Amino acid sequence: MLNSFGVMIKIKRCKPKHIQDVQELINQNFGYGYAELKCLIGPGVTSFVALFKQKVVGFCSAVEKEDYTLLDMIVVHFNFRKKGVGRRLFKKRLINLKTSTEIRINHWIRKHYPQPFCAKDFGFTLEKITENKWFKIGRNQEFNCLECLKQLCVCDCAIYKKIS
Repeated sequence: MLNSFGVMIKIKRCKPKHIQDVQELINQNFGYGYAELKCLIGPGVTSFVALFKQKVVGFCSAVEKEDYTLLDMIVVHFNFRKKGVGRRLFKKRLINLKTSTEIRINHWIRKHYPQPFCAKDFGFTLEKITENKWFKIGRNQEFNCLECLKQLCVCDCAIYKKIS
């Protein structure tokens, strides 16, 4: 489907053949080693890729938890931002959610992205901001965070919520 900029982008379910490109995209945007800490496909995970000429230029995922669904990750290649790719990915995963009545977004606060780019447009509201969330959830895995520039990320997390 053409977006408003005339670029042909296809949104498809993420498959094992996409994982290497997805990991590279995630690591380039969040920090090397981050993608390897995430479950990108598998039971309880719904994920999609944005493809331009069969090349992965975007990715999003949702993880079904026991009592809510977490919109876990969304990332778009720098050259394809501000072209509607992220919005299409966001909408696609919302449409494909199971029957969860509570949906959450953990948004790692970044200097140039203080809030999720379209969460409010889709009815999400800020529930709370957690300082140093990576430590508080017991993550001791290291990755080179591109925002705080630490191997053990100390970024704050804004938690958004929507009840449907």
